[in-house]
Amino acid sequence: MGPDRGPDRGPDRGWRPPKASSSKETRRLLSVFLALILLGCGTTDPTPRGVVQGIVLVEGNALTGVTVELTGPLNRTATTDFSGRFLFDGVPAGAYVVSVRGVPLDAAFPATSRSAVVSEGGSVIVDFQGSFIRTASISGSVTSGGRGVGGVEVNLRGAATAATQTDGTGAFAFPGLRSGSYEVEITGIPPFLSFPSTRTTVELSTGQDHVVSFDGRPEITATAVIRSLSRRLPSGETQAVDPGNVRGQIEVTVTLDKGEDSPDSVLVLLGGEVVGKQTFRQGVGAPEEPDAPSSAPVDLVFLVNTAEFDPATGQPRVLNGERNLTVLLATREGGPEAWTASVPVVLRNLDTFTARAAEGSRGPEEDLEGRRWWGGDLSVHLLPVIYSPGRAVTSAVVEFRSPEVGEVARVTVLGQAPFLATFPEAPGAPGSLAGYQTTAPAGDEVRVVSSRYADGGLLPGLPISLAAGLRVDLVPPVSAAFALPRPSGSVECCLQNWVGSDFPFVLGLEELEDEGVGRARATFHVGEAGLTDEEVAERPAVVRGGQLPATTGNAAYRAVAVLSDALENRRVIPLTPSDGNPLANTRGAVFGVDRTPPMVMLDSDGAGLGATAINPPAGSQWVLMAESGESGLGSSPARVTVRLQAPGVEGEAGCLFPGSGPCEPVASTLVRNVPSSPPGYLTLRARVVDRGGNRSDPLEARVLRDVLPPHVTPPSLPAALEGGQIRSFAATAEDDVDLHLGQVGIRFSDGSGPTLPFVAPDTLGRPFSGELTTEAGFSVRFPFVKGVESAPDGVPDGTLRPAAAVVAQAVDAAGNRAEAATSLPSPGAFLLQGFGPEAREDDAVRRWELEASAQEVCREDGGCGGAVPGTLTLTGRARGAAGVFSRPFEAVHLLARVDGIHRWMGTVTLADMAEVGPGAEGREWRWELAWTPPRDLPSGAVRLVMVGVDREGMALLSPEVTEVVVVTAP
Repeated sequence: MGPDRGPDRGPDRGWRPPKASSSKETRRLLSVFLALILLGCGTTDPTPRGVVQGIVLVEGNALTGVTVELTGPLNRTATTDFSGRFLFDGVPAGAYVVSVRGVPLDAAFPATSRSAVVSEGGSVIVDFQGSFIRTASISGSVTSGGRGVGGVEVNLRGAATAATQTDGTGAFAFPGLRSGSYEVEITGIPPFLSFPSTRTTVELSTGQDHVVSFDGRPEITATAVIRSLSRRLPSGETQAVDPGNVRGQIEVTVTLDKGEDSPDSVLVLLGGEVVGKQTFRQGVGAPEEPDAPSSAPVDLVFLVNTAEFDPATGQPRVLNGERNLTVLLATREGGPEAWTASVPVVLRNLDTFTARAAEGSRGPEEDLEGRRWWGGDLSVHLLPVIYSPGRAVTSAVVEFRSPEVGEVARVTVLGQAPFLATFPEAPGAPGSLAGYQTTAPAGDEVRVVSSRYADGGLLPGLPISLAAGLRVDLVPPVSAAFALPRPSGSVECCLQNWVGSDFPFVLGLEELEDEGVGRARATFHVGEAGLTDEEVAERPAVVRGGQLPATTGNAAYRAVAVLSDALENRRVIPLTPSDGNPLANTRGAVFGVDRTPPMVMLDSDGAGLGATAINPPAGSQWVLMAESGESGLGSSPARVTVRLQAPGVEGEAGCLFPGSGPCEPVASTLVRNVPSSPPGYLTLRARVVDRGGNRSDPLEARVLRDVLPPHVTPPSLPAALEGGQIRSFAATAEDDVDLHLGQVGIRFSDGSGPTLPFVAPDTLGRPFSGELTTEAGFSVRFPFVKGVESAPDGVPDGTLRPAAAVVAQAVDAAGNRAEAATSLPSPGAFLLQGFGPEAREDDAVRRWELEASAQEVCREDGGCGGAVPGTLTLTGRARGAAGVFSRPFEAVHLLARVDGIHRWMGTVTLADMAEVGPGAEGREWRWELAWTPPRDLPSGAVRLVMVGVDREGMALLSPEVTEVVVVTAP
């Protein structure tokens, strides 16, 4: 290879191998080569020379004719041979740069220059390996009649070869190509399509995207023609339409012959506007689309409204004049315009009006029947619909009309469309609807009665109704009266123009009536007595009297009711004088506010009964005392009922006052006689109402009438009785009204002595609670006491009385008592042991006494305050020999004797011991009980005794304490 000559470059800038030399030229080159060899042999330079060689490849293929430059101590140029190789020999030692240039434009190398260091006599290999740039592409489509044709084979030949098929849209693509010359060809074309050319040549540059399109033409066999124009009459029959006089809605009949094609749709156009469309299903399609017609011709009927317009603007879709009525057939083979056919028609629609909206400034609101109503100013937006080219409307006369009374109001609108016709609510204004309310079941209508063009001509075809079924309500609700009521029945206000905190102002308003939209309501407003109705109506709404400041007189305020309906139609009516509330000024009734509720209590300190009473004497009364605020009390301020509660009395039969009608509180004076009645509870329920209707808290008082004692059965006895052993005793009781307690005690000696209880009674009923107990069983358990000894002066007297009987006692709610005894079979069989020295020696009780911490104690419900203690400490003291006296009692019971009957008050089991001195009484055992007298214990002096019981069932009675007095508050 020569150092400076490269191979020839072709016109496409590609590289070609060198041309073959003639024999003469070959001989010349050999001569030169031999001369050079000889010249080299004659050199005297002793330094060895090196070699630089390599290869230039693109994607493994040799590049021929590429220029390679060697730069350094020696600069030389070479070209690659047919195998892409190059060689520089005789290169002196040193650092060099090897570069390539003139590579193809679509080839890329990581580097086109590389460094090389040549040593003396050494050989260096420098290779260049690149790749082609594939950034170009060829894409395109195969179509017919504007639709893609799928499944067509597309072949690519040239710098690269490839094949693909078109997709469902007819598209194809060959991406990632290098630059060069290519040929694109389509094959496998459907037989019903023909293409002007099926192949094309493309010169592709690096990075270029080239688009190729093949557009074919189908062979069409389908046709669609307009067969007739007609109009459907009200009778259902059809009437032919003259194409020269077409208006309104018509029926267009199109005959479709599909031939061998597959129809997709039929469009009907009027003046270029689509006015009808029919699509067909091919295979699986939309359910609403019919199947494509069979091979026989079929008639399609289209309803075409030639007078159609835009409801928002009134602009017709098609103006009057001569227009083409066109049918456009689309097929799968022929595309969207496979067949067209037209007939000329002349449109002659009448100019008219439409209403874009008819609405009031208030509303709409629906009544209970779902009908819409409007209030306020009624506005109608009028849109002229002008089919005549070049004409405009400049005025219209609009009428609001009732089917019952005819014309109600009329307005004239001028100017340019759109027009706004307003029927105002204000009285006296042109077209006013003040005070109007729709009464016709079908509603009212708005219509245009006349209109003129800009040239002064009248629009034909008027009047025309634009808004029918309108309902207008400009009438507020009404009420017969607004006045303070007089107390009666359930109404407790008002007297002398006073209202109370709970008085609802709606109570003074008669029923509202509204014949229009309905949903009438009222708000109530209060202001100073000197304000006008409108000034009072501007005050905040109130509901009850308690929202207003209290007054010292009954002429401080006046009130108005503002009546309105769902459309805010409003009426103001003032409060007027009424029976019992006559005060008024020139503007209406006045009133005052009393927010202080009255108070009521029983006057039990005088001649009246208290909260509870048992068997009061005939002529007894409940006497009420009441206090009120500024409004004061009327002549019958109390509201009272009296009921009887007794066995067998139910419902209204128990209502003693009032004696007839429902048992509801009725007006009464402050004194109420206790009515006569059979045995049972009488319950007075009362409250007091002042002139403003303020109520006191309710008061309740009860009387129990019952003079008959209950009945009780003898108690049952256990199989064996042993002293100190816990045993159960049971009995049953009955009463004609209400039971209270059941008790079991023991009677000693011959059975004629007192009965002593040793346990709390069983509660059978709750007197005055409202619940009646007329029969009950009861049972008590306690350690059996076999005998008793007394210590009348604090020292055991030595007289031992054995248990003789077990006694059941019943007490009813009125305190009536009854008892029944079961005698013990052999009372002498009990072994009794006294508490004196002869019986117990060192454990003898030398002294047994009861002490009280005070002489007065307040009963549980006494309400004594701090003047009298509510609890008394009762201490039982037992003394015996110092240092040896053992605890004598297991339990100590406190009994109160009332009317000769011993009642159990409490039991103590805890004891304290103290050494108080030497001798026979040097040790003391103490039992303490904090006692509050129960509410059923009568007030006055009470006799108290403590009974100590040992573990063997022997009892010792202390001396009675007689100085304790049970008190209640005065």
